Amino acid sequence: MSSTVDNGLTTFENDGRGGKLGVSTPNEPPVVLVFASDLESRVAIAHCLRLRFRTQGADTVAKALGQWRSTRPAMVLIDLVLDGGSGLEILVEIRRSSQVPIIVMTHDATPETCVLALRLGADDVMVKPFDMSVLEARIDAILRRSVVQAQSTTKIGCPDHVDIDIESSQVRVGGQEVRLTRLEFDMLAHMAGNARQVFTREQLLEAVWLSRAEWQAGATVTEHMRRLRVKLGDAADHITTVYGRGYRFDACTASNAAALARAGLAGPL
Repeated sequence: MSSTVDNGLTTFENDGRGGKLGVSTPNEPPVVLVFASDLESRVAIAHCLRLRFRTQGADTVAKALGQWRSTRPAMVLIDLVLDGGSGLEILVEIRRSSQVPIIVMTHDATPETCVLALRLGADDVMVKPFDMSVLEARIDAILRRSVVQAQSTTKIGCPDHVDIDIESSQVRVGGQEVRLTRLEFDMLAHMAGNARQVFTREQLLEAVWLSRAEWQAGATVTEHMRRLRVKLGDAADHITTVYGRGYRFDACTASNAAALARAGLAGPL
């Protein structure tokens, strides 16, 4: 496939929106969309990812939405500062129809901004300036989780009709599907597969986000846990807060825990 250079980013032809999330055709690397107003940031990210990903960028909300609608990316990076509006507009629009992994980038390190982005559906928030190697590591972590889920075919049933389908990354409560983000699903599956074990926020960062407390705030776990409980409704009673320690998933049978472990989503930290 031939490529050209547009605003410092490699451009490419796309193949529509069908198929599994982030899957490229043979011999083509995955696509990462980079939406940021400043050219320097887009060029730096493209340079960092150039050996393993195809990148395409936009500096306005309108252009970004156009690229999103015509491209099937494995990952989307959104800066909150964009010409013609806010990156949050793009985040909300994408979440209307897709669970593609999204990392939000911002100069605003206040908890309010990070929490808002997470509540609107971001998988991660990175405060600028950040080291490009950390960005690449976080992208790898999210995509590794995608591969594990795609390869697994295990379906788990828990008490009170809580079903966790690893293959489709779906959760059903009483037969009704509960729409979870990728990280919410991974966190629930990991805890259910290690029933009765108490996980600190730091342990969940390592097991689910493949991150560390020095890289990412524990508030990330707290906010994702809050959102997960809201979505589970009455089934959220299975998740217990052990004050001063962390979180625990209760009342999942030993056989279900063993099945999750075989699926590769459970095990000692």
